[in-house]
Amino acid sequence: MNYNEAISFYKSFLSLCPENPYKVAGELSVIALEKQIPREVEICDWGEIYEGGLYDYRCPKCSLSVNYKDRYCSECGQALDWGDD
Repeated sequence: MNYNEAISFYKSFLSLCPENPYKVAGELSVIALEKQIPREVEICDWGEIYEGGLYDYRCPKCSLSVNYKDRYCSECGQALDWGDD
């Protein structure tokens, strides 16, 4: 079972649960698990505006600027995929 299958299974299980603190905790767990799946960083090329090419890297989840090769977004905690592994 991979991350996506596990999350899907857990979401379907939670949909059957009545509203209570355990369901809320489970939903928060799903959000935390989803952040552990690396998402591709958005790369903005400002080369047309600034000579020499200036790049801005953005978190795919919250759009906050991230530093080159950061593993996680410092704002939302999303795992980042730089696509060169």
